[in-house]
Amino acid sequence: MRRWKKPRVVQKYSAVTQVVEVMNEANQEPVTITLNGEQRGVPAGLTIRDLLAHLNLHERLVVVERNKEIVRRDEYGEVPVTAGDMIELVHFVGGG
Repeated sequence: MRRWKKPRVVQKYSAVTQVVEVMNEANQEPVTITLNGEQRGVPAGLTIRDLLAHLNLHERLVVVERNKEIVRRDEYGEVPVTAGDMIELVHFVGGG
């Protein structure tokens, strides 16, 4: 009689988890940015895409303004978040 093994469960990590792991590995201090008018500490070395993941926001539902310039969605993964940045996030909300 042949015994079948149960398949292993593979955990998938979200982008937020990956960002936190990278920050912990690098032991980096957070940088201070202004997010929607309020100062906030975020992990150093993030891109706009990483920041949105850190904030649990889907990049397709947000428009990002960095230092008074709109960031194109296709550049989210390339534009760094640096200390002193002024970032405004506008969320799209459905309803009626």
